[in-house]
Amino acid sequence: MPQNESTAFQRFRNRLEQEKQTLQILDASLISAHRVAKSKDGPLASALGYEQNKYDQLHVPSREGKRLITQAKNANYRAALISLYSIWSHYMRDILGLMYQVSPHQVSQKAHGEIKFNEIINLGSYEAIQQYIIDHVFRGLENEQSTKKLLDKIIKHTKISLSQSLKVNALAYLEIRHLLVHANGYIDEKYQKTYGGIVTCETGKKLKMKWSIVDAAFGKVEELCREIDRLLIAGGYINGR
Repeated sequence: MPQNESTAFQRFRNRLEQEKQTLQILDASLISAHRVAKSKDGPLASALGYEQNKYDQLHVPSREGKRLITQAKNANYRAALISLYSIWSHYMRDILGLMYQVSPHQVSQKAHGEIKFNEIINLGSYEAIQQYIIDHVFRGLENEQSTKKLLDKIIKHTKISLSQSLKVNALAYLEIRHLLVHANGYIDEKYQKTYGGIVTCETGKKLKMKWSIVDAAFGKVEELCREIDRLLIAGGYINGR
């Protein structure tokens, strides 16, 4: 059997599939709820077939429920984009672990640090020490608070030829997480100048949450990780299975 996927990518695919299922079932349910609600009278909860006592915030007239449903759809898209970054981050950490198995010195040199004698004793095994080093290195790279630097520094020693277009297209969507968490979704000048040609946006205004953005984000990030995986396995930097 050809070795064309790492265990890291297999875990990534599983996590991505679960997140996409959650995204899609919620989106489909909200669209259906809107179709039902707009055709009935009374409070939104009752129009949807539920007790108003249980869902006491759904007291608005059903024909005005579009605002709440749109709000819920936006929250779903926002949560999916934040989760996507987390899934990608887990993949990069797993890749670092696989790199360590092949070339531990190359990984340990990516961040400064040392282990004291008492820490070695407390860790108790080589496997625990290995995890300690990988976690320490990854946290050090994360602390730079730059998605691009995190990616570049993890793969730097490999010299793999990663398509710049592929990387930039994925980073455009991964960086949305920073805007959502730290700027409430408002576009800053740096993001607009760097990624405005990929994601439609305007400096100083909130990013419009749309299905097309979330769908593209999942697709572009998966493409990036698949290519990283392929190149690292082909170069012998990690093992496939």
